[in-house]
Amino acid sequence: MKQITYLFRPYEIPEHVNEVTPAIYRRLLALSAGEYPGPDEEMDRLKESRVLLTLMGKNTDPDMLTPSARYEIDRLIEDGAVDGFFFKSADNGRKYIDLSTPLNKLPVYIHGEKEYKGPSDWLGDLTFGQFIEILNLMSSLGSDTAADDYIEVTQEVARIMYGIPAADSVPTLLLFHVPLLFKSVWHKIESGPVEIDGNMIDFRIIFRKSGNTKPDDKTGWNGILFEVATAGLFGPVEQVKQTPFWEVLLYLYKCKFEYIHQEKQSK
Repeated sequence: MKQITYLFRPYEIPEHVNEVTPAIYRRLLALSAGEYPGPDEEMDRLKESRVLLTLMGKNTDPDMLTPSARYEIDRLIEDGAVDGFFFKSADNGRKYIDLSTPLNKLPVYIHGEKEYKGPSDWLGDLTFGQFIEILNLMSSLGSDTAADDYIEVTQEVARIMYGIPAADSVPTLLLFHVPLLFKSVWHKIESGPVEIDGNMIDFRIIFRKSGNTKPDDKTGWNGILFEVATAGLFGPVEQVKQTPFWEVLLYLYKCKFEYIHQEKQSK
């Protein structure tokens, strides 16, 4: 959190999405869902202003600010008040709201009279079977995916993550939230060490090719599921599917670590 002063009044605002409340996250997610790349820096500044006002708990539209308030908002933005909430696109140089975090900022989603419970931080209570289903669904998406197909896929991901029955409609905001959460966790796993019980575990070795690799049978994570079941530690396939995915991931890490160590010793 950081301390700022706006119109002579002190405020404490989050520096990163990890620090926001679920209520603030919902508002930021709605802003992100409705954003589009502006033609110039003026649009970027408008988005930054909206984010800053949201972080301060204000619903004011930037266009309705007084000149003195507008000046203060610009000053705070220039001082980096919302830098942690934006990234600049390499494609067009425009700024986009950055809400990527492995923490689930919507652990419970209330939609009318319905209440849906989502996964814990880092998808901690996701099963290995659910993980494979979601990963396969997310892998089917690309830059050329049609809008209708994208919605269909993200709806299915939301149903898996939040246990939404087929008879219920999927809340629109979850269509933006669930792929963002999954991608954030998966990016952390693929890009660097992750802290587990105080130890830094580099899961990247799971994806590293070793010297004497067997041909790719194209079965992907479904093939890994059957290999883990064959090993017997977690039981047959159906039991492996019900095992927390982090337990299976740690097992795969341990197997790959031991294999690499044996490979080095044999040289």
